Amino acid sequence: MFVLAFDRDWTVDVNPPPDRSAVPLDWVTFWAHDIEHEVWAIGNQQLVYEAGIPGVIEAVDRYYGDLDIIGEQDESGEYDFWPSRERRLELLAELFPDARKHIVIGDSDCSHVDGWEQYTAWEFREAVTTGSLSAFFHPPSIDSDTISDTSSDHVETIRQQLRTASEAQITVSGSEEDAFRTASWKKPRPTALPVDAPATLDFTTTAGDTRRIQLPDITDVTVLEEQPESEREHEDNSKPTADIELPDTGLMLRRVERATYLTTAQRVEFTIDVLKTATKLSALPKKLMGEFNRAIDDVPDGTSPVDKASSYAARHPSHLQNHVSDLSRLTGVTDTGASRHATWCLMELAEKTPEPVIDAVPALTTALTTDDEPTRTYATYALTCISNQYPEELLPALDTLINQLDNENQTIRTNTHSAVGHIVNGYPDTAVAHTDSIATLLESDTKRVRNNATGLLADIAQEHPDRIIEYADDLAARLTDPNIQARINASIALLRAGEANPEAVRNHHRQLEKALDDSSPEMRANACVLVTNTDAPVSIEILQELRANDPDETVRDHAAMAIRRRDNSP
Repeated sequence: MFVLAFDRDWTVDVNPPPDRSAVPLDWVTFWAHDIEHEVWAIGNQQLVYEAGIPGVIEAVDRYYGDLDIIGEQDESGEYDFWPSRERRLELLAELFPDARKHIVIGDSDCSHVDGWEQYTAWEFREAVTTGSLSAFFHPPSIDSDTISDTSSDHVETIRQQLRTASEAQITVSGSEEDAFRTASWKKPRPTALPVDAPATLDFTTTAGDTRRIQLPDITDVTVLEEQPESEREHEDNSKPTADIELPDTGLMLRRVERATYLTTAQRVEFTIDVLKTATKLSALPKKLMGEFNRAIDDVPDGTSPVDKASSYAARHPSHLQNHVSDLSRLTGVTDTGASRHATWCLMELAEKTPEPVIDAVPALTTALTTDDEPTRTYATYALTCISNQYPEELLPALDTLINQLDNENQTIRTNTHSAVGHIVNGYPDTAVAHTDSIATLLESDTKRVRNNATGLLADIAQEHPDRIIEYADDLAARLTDPNIQARINASIALLRAGEANPEAVRNHHRQLEKALDDSSPEMRANACVLVTNTDAPVSIEILQELRANDPDETVRDHAAMAIRRRDNSP
């Protein structure tokens, strides 16, 4: 028995690497359910549902016997503590010590973890098909039940109806009596279902009960309330369209015959033309890149012509930067493969040399609203790279970025907060209009969102303390936040905003007194300054103890200042 630990993104073909081949999802499913191997999801946990395999939750539960160690789950599905990738592998190794091999497949290097062999997706594919693992693994056969399409027209119709509904009546098994109303439904974890279970959803009834229903058993869905029209329009128009002038195919065929004689600049131009051609044609791009691949040694492996074309182009940023205009238009085509890879090229270029990509900011901003998650991920990171050096160029994108500050995708969310932070830090005036929406994030169940929200408000308070002091109550509540960075950011925001209304901060003297006992010296020092600035009625004994015995010199100095202010008060 082997233990296989799969990452998802840039590993499995549900979100393949743009420049390499991925592991087919069918293989993962086949080895998990038809062959006696232990197959686990250790990266993006969406793979748990896509492949029907156990993930981090199951590993923690099986190892410790419960989930207490990772704490509570918030509304977005995140836990207080999430084990590192290395720890996830250690758990699996300890759960299956007698396995013949422990193999991790992903783009993050885990080769340093004892007892694990590391493969990228493309290395693993090669090892399975022709290499060292071919004796132990084989892909599923064409007629395997695992790879057959089990989604019936009936089930797909039900899914389509539920996508349009915000509230529905579900009828099961043809019985009018067995009908219920629901406004919420979600997929159960696959490990809670039989291996061969059909598509299943957990519905929350209007009475608050949960009913687990297999979709083939649903005979009717009555949409009682549709999604708001604005959301429906957003869905209908979420993918932009762009007119792309196709290159002369005859000229491209002649050029590829002379590929060995083309300069690097001409080859990059050729690969961009392949991306354009792929928006309308399928066979020709494959033929073109096949011949190009045979003529040029350094074309990366890829599963499709657009993989190879975009990867070759991205290897030559000095020439790729001459095609930003073409790539910008390609991000707006309806062909997901072409638009995704064009966005990826812009991301790769922005990471290396962001200045040429400034002209693509409008296209990248539009790409943030597409349905394709990888495209949104690439676009967000590209904008983040630009924002680091040229925050002023992202001012037109600020509204769209702020709308995804609480995005469910952690990578998108993290990069969005970084980009918005760069903009607001340099131009606090621009975010004043968004203060209300940023302040709502102070109550987020996700610590990183709270951290960044308090930081953004602190930046705005540099120029607009009167606007931020309106949220003194919300910021004071964050002084006791479980996360240290949120506490520190909140204290900085209050320090800057407090000058507009010291009384608003003084009213929270109980939170300030608790902050004086914080584990962070920076937090204790900031609390002392807040006490000084507002003359807050905190315990003089606590201040005296800090002045005499705090291990941090800054804290001692600020505590002494607060005491002097108290002594000199009328």
